[in-house]
Amino acid sequence: MNSVYRRILARQPAIKGHTYDLAVSGSDVNDLLPQAREAVSLPKKPGLVLIQTVDNDMKCDGTDPQNYKPYATKLAALLAFIAKRDPGARVFIVSVWATSQNYAEAVQHLSAAGRSDKEGTGLCDVLDLSGKPRPAGIAGSERIILAYQREVAVTCARFSTCRYDGGSVHRMVIQSSDLTSDGNHLSVRGQRKMAAVVFATLY
Repeated sequence: MNSVYRRILARQPAIKGHTYDLAVSGSDVNDLLPQAREAVSLPKKPGLVLIQTVDNDMKCDGTDPQNYKPYATKLAALLAFIAKRDPGARVFIVSVWATSQNYAEAVQHLSAAGRSDKEGTGLCDVLDLSGKPRPAGIAGSERIILAYQREVAVTCARFSTCRYDGGSVHRMVIQSSDLTSDGNHLSVRGQRKMAAVVFATLY
């Protein structure tokens, strides 16, 4: 796959072999600091740290407004830690992939198993019980995502070593083939699409 690493490698051959994936599926903002500790303990400290956050921090139970500031505080602590322990590193924070409207349009075409946990009447359920896009859930999910992403933008701007993608990945248009069968992750095709957007925003 033409990953972000491979795209950068084509420009900077000296980084060959210096790539580490410390991401863990299901991580939230609380998990980022332990991952950063692991990163700065590597034999060769990273010059570029890519972070994708927000998705697993969403509560979707009405309590998200109370979580925005605590989330931002924890993100700031992470960025301060990296700046102190690896001052030469650039941090690039990637937004949530795809808008809620686009996601609903894509995920509705998956199997019943792939749609099941997106169907309902909850605040962030983007599909109704028949598997069709649900405007109320789409609006609720998008409102929460954008609120967290505003916190990311403001927090990142406080650090000279940090850049936010400005919502570039969030604006990336996906299709059902860009999703894994469970609808919760990007497929290889989707990962390739996101890598192109991240690289274009980086450079």
